[in-house]
Amino acid sequence: MDIYEEDPNMNRTLLEMARLDFNVLQSTYQKEVSELARWWLELGVNKMGFSRDRLVEHFLWSCFMVPEPEYGFCRVMLTKITCMITLIDDVYDVFGTLEELELLTDFVERWDIADIDKLPQTIRISFLALFNTTNEVGFEILKEQGFNVTPYIRKLDELLRGDNPKAIECYMNESGASRETAVEHVKDVIWETWKMMNEQVFVDRPFPGMEALIGGCLNLARVSHSFYKYGDGHGVPDRATKDNIMSVLIQPAPMN
Repeated sequence: MDIYEEDPNMNRTLLEMARLDFNVLQSTYQKEVSELARWWLELGVNKMGFSRDRLVEHFLWSCFMVPEPEYGFCRVMLTKITCMITLIDDVYDVFGTLEELELLTDFVERWDIADIDKLPQTIRISFLALFNTTNEVGFEILKEQGFNVTPYIRKLDELLRGDNPKAIECYMNESGASRETAVEHVKDVIWETWKMMNEQVFVDRPFPGMEALIGGCLNLARVSHSFYKYGDGHGVPDRATKDNIMSVLIQPAPMN
């Protein structure tokens, strides 16, 4: 809108309608993140000092992925899942001992809360939060959409345990290249992948109604690029991340 306002052929009425539309959408986002904040506080894991408290950043990801007002349910579910991924990632990365994490891994793989008292208190709370939230999200999606996604969320939880190898470090280890060369290589890979993804957007699909799913997948790549382009804008929110939070969730578009 700011760019369009500088256009000498700008239509003032159209601009005001766009601003009004944005403010209505922002109000929807604010209600959703308010409900999520209440859920997060009731869950209680925000009190754990070792885990990143990134509820708002997680919600911002979901807004960028599926921004349309009618996808509020999707935004809320995505935010809850991402909160759990971050929590368990932090348990593995910065909190648990090797013995505790081996025990936790067994619980995650069995997906069973029997004998949960064997887990240390903090890890027990973390696993129960994961267990209950995953089952809650799975139930809500089953109720709303008619299919069971719980096994897939569980699989995602298992895949995202602890630190994952980074593309630059992997290429350096595989090729013996310097860090500077590896960075340029990864940039080239990203560029080629973007071209392939953009081409796929315009391919005819055998099933109707896939536009929202395809758009969400493409938007996920966009928001990932945005958050990590200049560092870890998620784990350590930078100025760009904070500016996005302000512009999307807090500051309304000015009305004349």
